[in-house]
Amino acid sequence: MTSNGTEPSPLPILQLQAQLAEVFAAERAKGIVVGSSQCCESAARLQQTVRQLIQDYLASGHDDWKEYVAWNDHHYVRNLVAANDDFELMGCVHELQYKMPCDGEVSAATPTAPPELPGVLGASAPCPRLCHIGTNELQVGQTGYINDHIALHAVRVPEHCAGAGAVTLHLYAPPIRRVKLYEPDNDRVVQRQPGFFTVGLGERRQQLRELAQRAQQGTAGVGGKVGPAGVAVVPLVASAGPASEGEVFSWEI
Repeated sequence: MTSNGTEPSPLPILQLQAQLAEVFAAERAKGIVVGSSQCCESAARLQQTVRQLIQDYLASGHDDWKEYVAWNDHHYVRNLVAANDDFELMGCVHELQYKMPCDGEVSAATPTAPPELPGVLGASAPCPRLCHIGTNELQVGQTGYINDHIALHAVRVPEHCAGAGAVTLHLYAPPIRRVKLYEPDNDRVVQRQPGFFTVGLGERRQQLRELAQRAQQGTAGVGGKVGPAGVAVVPLVASAGPASEGEVFSWEI
């Protein structure tokens, strides 16, 4: 509650999530299932509406997405903002030095030996021959779109860009429950059940602030613990969904 007794407005990125949910619900109401059986008309309509909503969010200059991302100094990580049966919205962090191959992660291991990563289900060889068909470089505030009928994709920070890295906001529909990672350098294809580096980090950071305020007032709230010097501690969690295959569509910022 705010000081005047009203409910606080949700963060703009959560308002975006609610708007996206309405768009997908409208498609379902027409009897359409998003995925491989989706008609071209529905796919085009959904793509246009989703990209416009994301573009509007960007054009408004919101930076609350920062509440949901945590940097990792070693590799690419996924931070879940929100998810439902229709889509998952996440902020992905890309380090400048880290290069992600097509839909996967590099690991130094022998071919067909599954890499020691969370959620790995297995590996097979050889890796099919992959052909580079193009590069789409997006600037800050621009959106892109790809699906599995177009091509596999790898997202990375261009080497000529200065700075530590970048954050991309991804919307995958339907949610990715199992993914194939193509690793030409290791001559293998890895099947993995993807998870998240953080889940709902924005809400947890809000809890931290509220608990810290209560700690200063001498009242620790339920749902966390107060550490030394009045610092509130709420553990972060990682999660991976059940393994199931599905057509993948993604919108990227």
